[in-house]
Amino acid sequence: MLKRKDTSVVTLALLLTFAPVSSVLAAYTLSPVRDELWVQAPTAPGAFPLPSAVPAGTTVRIDGSSSMSVINQALRQQFEQEYSGSTVNLATGGTPAALEALINGEIDLAAVGRPLTQQERSQGLVEVPISREKIAIVVGPDNPFQGNLTFEQFARIFRGEITNWSEVGGQPGPIRFVDRPDLSDTRQSLSNYQVFRVAPFETGASAVQTQQDDTAAIVQALGADGVSYAIASQVLDQDNVRVISMHNTLPDDPRYPFSQPRGYVYYQTPSPVVQAFLGYATSTEGQAAVADAKQTEAEAVATGDSLDSTTASGEVEATSPDGSTIARGNADGTVQLFDAQGNPTGEPFRVADGAVSAIAFNPDGTELVTGSADGVVQRWDLQGSAIGEPFTGHTGAVTAVAFNPGGTSIISSSADNPELISDLAGNLVAEEGAIANADNTNADNTEGAGDATNADAASPVWWWLLPLVLLGVLLGWLFRKRATSGAVAVSPAAPAPLTPAASVPGAASGVASPSLAGSGTHSASGEDPTAASPAANATPIAGALTSGAAAAVGSSPLSDRPDAIPEYQALYNRGMVLAESGLYEEAIASFDRAIEAKPDFFAAWASKGDALLSVDRPEEAIASFDQAIDLSTASTAVLAAGLGGTALAATWAGKGNALANLGRAEEAIASFDKALEIEPAYAEAQASRNALTR
Repeated sequence: MLKRKDTSVVTLALLLTFAPVSSVLAAYTLSPVRDELWVQAPTAPGAFPLPSAVPAGTTVRIDGSSSMSVINQALRQQFEQEYSGSTVNLATGGTPAALEALINGEIDLAAVGRPLTQQERSQGLVEVPISREKIAIVVGPDNPFQGNLTFEQFARIFRGEITNWSEVGGQPGPIRFVDRPDLSDTRQSLSNYQVFRVAPFETGASAVQTQQDDTAAIVQALGADGVSYAIASQVLDQDNVRVISMHNTLPDDPRYPFSQPRGYVYYQTPSPVVQAFLGYATSTEGQAAVADAKQTEAEAVATGDSLDSTTASGEVEATSPDGSTIARGNADGTVQLFDAQGNPTGEPFRVADGAVSAIAFNPDGTELVTGSADGVVQRWDLQGSAIGEPFTGHTGAVTAVAFNPGGTSIISSSADNPELISDLAGNLVAEEGAIANADNTNADNTEGAGDATNADAASPVWWWLLPLVLLGVLLGWLFRKRATSGAVAVSPAAPAPLTPAASVPGAASGVASPSLAGSGTHSASGEDPTAASPAANATPIAGALTSGAAAAVGSSPLSDRPDAIPEYQALYNRGMVLAESGLYEEAIASFDRAIEAKPDFFAAWASKGDALLSVDRPEEAIASFDQAIDLSTASTAVLAAGLGGTALAATWAGKGNALANLGRAEEAIASFDKALEIEPAYAEAQASRNALTR
């Protein structure tokens, strides 16, 4: 998958390239085709620029998945701070309810942690991912299992078909599967994989299910015999949970199989309010806030703190167990209640002289407990009346509060007293280790494991002016930078070479279509490929995969008007840039339109397959790769360049990756064999095949 840091390098190269000819290009007139593309592509690069200002009184209403709660809080805090007079109302009523509210016009954005379904997209819903992360398979630190799982094994554990660790190479002992709530977005993301579709998406009799969609609760429930799943950035490198490998890869390897997007959804045409918030969320500043939120999530999991009460940039929020009420603790010592749509209910009530630093609901949602910066812990009813006397024991700021599952005691933490457990009357029951750490210091790490989202979503608005000769060079460079998240890999101790791909121009997807450059088997000029520059290798390959465009690839940027590009080529070029920017759904739509204009467009079919695999739609990806394979022998541009073998082998490898992601190992092996039959020196295809046969 192309990393977003590549974009700045590409942009710099393009600026340097075009500086001498900018005056010539400025005189050219944009074609009607490209004007139409820009208008019809609200989520295209640059469609959500960072706003310089927003009107006073701007209100953004957001509801959705609890998996987005900490990110929502971080972005709200920064957005309101950046644009004085703006308000972002948040709720976590769940994805299904939020999408319905969005369609009904009750909210502006739905915050989701899973891909939209085809049915949801057909209703006019448009998703804008701000982060894509791996789903890690986890066990407790005391679990003796030290092995590796396959796709099929994990799915069978999920369904209760494998019930003993000895069945997967571990010591004899029962497996206890710890599941998330049915409507969890992380859970629903797993259901998109074919390996979970071969049987009803249901857990076995031995499974236990947490009441909250909360990674801290999952980790606490694992014990020495449990296994579960979680967003990778929340559990990697933690002492209280251990990530196990899948097909000998870990989630910090882009080839690890399961993933989920997190982002926002708008309905039909984005309003100015939506454009402003998404412009901020996808900007460098917004992505820094997202990275900080991920670090806050990880810290909460490390300390066992529920994400529902995690501090985000100086504010705290909690959601009632039924999702109907949100309580926000403020820096002025007040608490404000909101309904599930983010509308205030009643007036704020004062709970402390200092800032509210922690807040939580009791299990039945009828009470709150708050902690403050001046060390006060207090119970409250929802009308703002204190229940009993303040709890004693803290002299410093309270960093976390929580009710126990039965609602019979309260746990609170501060720097001076790591953990106090009190009964409801405020009597001290026990002192233990710290339960929370609400430190909001920004983390240096700005990228979650498997994250495919750029820190700056805006790409140059003049991308459609690129002459094809330079587009070929650019695309070739990009494909050489391609990563391999869709591939099945060998052990991290001896990973398969992540050689960049010089093949299918859909390589901006993160699917492994490994490179043949450097193998010594294919060099259009007959020279040593390892000694050639990216441009030298890229141009013939890009030209070979652009059906009917061989002449254009060799043309001079100063002698040909850029608006002379055929419509299908402009659509394809747009799709490529969208894919490079991580906007895969929009890229797929552009490839589809290119295919409608030119049904035998080999490159569009292959690139569409890559993009489909990047959004976890492997079955559709296979169909697209198959169509490209069928067309490959008839593609005159590919054959004329003498690179049909390279392109065809890469397409077979892409199909193999898709099949492997579905757990269809035998078919995947057959696809890798076909790639190797065409190109025997295809090292990465061989490595992926070897991983499946161990």
